[in-house]
Amino acid sequence: MKANLLISASLIALTAACGSEQTLGPDMDIGSTTSAGFTSLANGVDIEMEPGSQGGLHIEMNVQMSKDLADSYDDLYLRREVRRVDTGQLVSKSVTAPPMTEPEAGLVTSATLRVILCPAPVGIKVDDQELELTVIATDTVDGEGPQATLRFSPRCPGGEAESFCRRSCDG
Repeated sequence: MKANLLISASLIALTAACGSEQTLGPDMDIGSTTSAGFTSLANGVDIEMEPGSQGGLHIEMNVQMSKDLADSYDDLYLRREVRRVDTGQLVSKSVTAPPMTEPEAGLVTSATLRVILCPAPVGIKVDDQELELTVIATDTVDGEGPQATLRFSPRCPGGEAESFCRRSCDG
């Protein structure tokens, strides 16, 4: 939990420094949640990856959307795809039906979603590369729907985890 707060605080600081806004779908936003609430992330943000319990590295994020959009689905799934911007190569793909918060000001926020980035698929370098995350709201695991995108650059953590990260995320 402490690591999540540190990363979220870093994301907020980095977001404030970035001027480019992400591409939003109708009533959807990609960001980070801390005790202060949801903070939207801007395109171009650097995000430090976190080591996971099964030996990989990931980032954590949240999706915020209008209550009306969330309520328009009998079952709400958030499908996530991450691709390298320069090559279009698929790095990560997942889908979940996350719990959503109670509405506040007409908005609901997803539980924290992990986006696993490393170990990277063979031959695809991930760390220090510009990636694009697309989140699609849908009523089936492979359906289409409104989407939001965010361009970001994942960074390896410092310290003991850095050399492991570089080996795992270099493709």
